[in-house]
Amino acid sequence: MILMMFTLNSHAKDVECESIAEFQIKMDAHASNYQNTETTRTPEGGAYKYKKVICQKTCKIIEAEIFIQKYLPNHPDADKDGYVTYPYIDKQIEKAFISTYAKSLVMVSKLCPTEIKGLETKNGSAVLMKYTSGNIVSDAINFELNGGVVSWVRQTKNGESKIVNL
Repeated sequence: MILMMFTLNSHAKDVECESIAEFQIKMDAHASNYQNTETTRTPEGGAYKYKKVICQKTCKIIEAEIFIQKYLPNHPDADKDGYVTYPYIDKQIEKAFISTYAKSLVMVSKLCPTEIKGLETKNGSAVLMKYTSGNIVSDAINFELNGGVVSWVRQTKNGESKIVNL
């Protein structure tokens, strides 16, 4: 019986550790949405498309063409009628998603082979997580006192870094 409980706990831990990548992908997608609320022109053409993460056996990012039109006849991206197409994104909702996934990432990382360091400040807290697997080397997340994310820095194995300020 004890062996069976250990096996179940070990399996649960593996499932939890696999969810780290899911939270990382979700944080990336919602950060991209947050940062592109005013993007009316992309290299692909047209306004930024909302990113949504779908996870079943694996996670994938899909783009949704959800737009809003604003009458700005002097804008360089205005159509012939003076309307500019913007992505339909609520920054507060995107920030809430990021904060939720960041908290989940910290909690799950505590159960997995991840090095975690925390620091309490008068304005909130900061957490540094160094990962032992995957393409991401580390995440440093700064939280407000209310638990919302203020910023985070991500380092990848190929030397790229991402800085997100909310």
